[in-house]
Amino acid sequence: MFANGMLDRWLVRYSPQATIIRLLSLTALNCVITNGITTTISSGYEEFLLPSWIGISCVLTVAYTIQDYITSNVFREPDRKRQLNLKEVAVFGVVPVGFAGFLSLLLALWKIHQLRVKGCY
Repeated sequence: MFANGMLDRWLVRYSPQATIIRLLSLTALNCVITNGITTTISSGYEEFLLPSWIGISCVLTVAYTIQDYITSNVFREPDRKRQLNLKEVAVFGVVPVGFAGFLSLLLALWKIHQLRVKGCY
């Protein structure tokens, strides 16, 4: 979502070659940040991968909110001020994170149930 919104802004303001370079650099930055968060939080333990991905999804939600504010005046008159569209942020940012959190909760409960059935917990 973040790259898609920035891509709209870049296509309006820059040439296609400059847009491709910006998109590739944003993808590389995303890979580095994702790897850094996963390595820092999980520290090689598989049990901490879920909290790592929850942290990554929260960081990307904040990035999407900032991107929505930055690109809010792309297709409008240039003299109009930027504004944050809270409905769009809620639908495309908060709801997916909430759904992913709920799904993660269900999977964690299922894992605990399986461990109890096996007698390991």
